[in-house]
Amino acid sequence: MKLEIEKKKFILILLALILFGIVSKMYYDAREIQIEHIFAIIVLFIIAGYCIIEGLKLDYIINPFLLFAIVPISLLMYDLSVSTHYLVELRSDTYWLSIYNMLMFLMGMWLSKHLETRFSSLWNSSCEISDGNASHSAYIFMAVGLVPSIYGCIFGFGHLLSGNLYALKETVNAAPLASIFSLFLYIGVMFALYSKRVRTITFCVIALLFSMIINFSKTTVVMMCICIIVHIYDLTKENAKIKKWFTIILAGALVLFLASFTIYNNLRFDYDINDYFGELGYVGDISAQWFLPVMYLISPWGNLQYIVDTTTELSHGLWILKPVLGYLQLDGIWASVYELVPRYSAFNTYTYISVLYRDFGFWGSGIASFFMGMFVMRIFKMKMLYFDSPYIKAVYALNAYAVAMLFFNNHYFQLSYPFTIYIISAFLVRVVRK
Repeated sequence: MKLEIEKKKFILILLALILFGIVSKMYYDAREIQIEHIFAIIVLFIIAGYCIIEGLKLDYIINPFLLFAIVPISLLMYDLSVSTHYLVELRSDTYWLSIYNMLMFLMGMWLSKHLETRFSSLWNSSCEISDGNASHSAYIFMAVGLVPSIYGCIFGFGHLLSGNLYALKETVNAAPLASIFSLFLYIGVMFALYSKRVRTITFCVIALLFSMIINFSKTTVVMMCICIIVHIYDLTKENAKIKKWFTIILAGALVLFLASFTIYNNLRFDYDINDYFGELGYVGDISAQWFLPVMYLISPWGNLQYIVDTTTELSHGLWILKPVLGYLQLDGIWASVYELVPRYSAFNTYTYISVLYRDFGFWGSGIASFFMGMFVMRIFKMKMLYFDSPYIKAVYALNAYAVAMLFFNNHYFQLSYPFTIYIISAFLVRVVRK
């Protein structure tokens, strides 16, 4: 009965949007007044509101609906006054391409949410781990995760001695399968926290600090914060005393994220990048200290428009296949296809829509968004079913981060770690079970 009510509500909202669009278009044609931007903004508010309402209905606050709400909000934040140098006025077709993909993504999540989903019984074993085995596994996973950093220290020893951490970072990333090996760090952290053993957790903290010094990146910092936040939030479901600390920890993680912009840029440049942009007159009606974080939030939409304008030939699914080709080390064959050029090199930020459009054009990009939405919700349902599994915690944490960052970077196909962490965990569960 509840499902039928939900279906009716969903259909009514969809019909209302379509009717509103038809009436607005008729009004536009009759009066010759450009109101498409206003209509697009109204639809974005509706999408953001729907995400927030659906997200608040769920018992787990770190859910895909609330995380995905950041996507329409970031587009609503797009304002030329932030930087008239870097930002351009978005056309109506850019808004509608974005809205179409958002709606298809949400429809995929909604359908997956209400469909009966079956998971392999092998995942049950991922919840049946003793503290001792969890501790032992944490050491192994952390050691595997440190392979790229150790590789960087060996082959970039000269950079290490000279203190050139940026060049050392490049050496680390050049290690074979570096991005895959590094994902074991997150599984290791989840196993260490699961074990509750101080010695194991201390080892993991030291290993993480070593890895971050050798290969610092904002992405690594934030992904690790998300993993820890997910674990702590899970504890609040079991222990009410921890709940009061959750907000403080969440605020601390946000401060660390914002600080990472300054730390990262200090590693790359020997001057204050915020002052540099300000002196050039690139900063608009916004504080110079907030310029970079806000630009990273909104510049992807301008880059999306630029990519649409400069796409002359579709890649016909090569971006979708990029994770698989990357595992086989074959993605370099199509290096030119995987090269995205931003409007301005200072902000190489892209939404997930950019590569889907490159692959399939306008209509095909929405179909791909639909299946992505289904995949994301499937991971969330798996998290709710196997709540205590350290494997699933790591899988969900990294997928949750990717959903939140869909407007900032294409983490699903450009970086591909959400798919990779799922495959690694599924493989490990099968090996352990056998």
